[in-house]
Amino acid sequence: MKRLAIALACTVCAFAAQAETFFDNARVRSAEPQYENVTVPREEYRTDWVTPPPRVYNEGPNYGGVALGALGRWRGW
Repeated sequence: MKRLAIALACTVCAFAAQAETFFDNARVRSAEPQYENVTVPREEYRTDWVTPPPRVYNEGPNYGGVALGALGRWRGW
């Protein structure tokens, strides 16, 4: 019985070794893209260079602003 099993296994292996690989080519008649929305949160890191605004230098004291501020305090604004 073992000899029969071994002979059968050898025969199957011999036929399997003789099998050829088959490639087939065909023209594509139509294709439709498949889209999928993924709602998985993701982390993004980026570096932005921020240029500070230029400094404005006043040439002298602002007497108009001082006067308006004093008037506003006096009037209760």
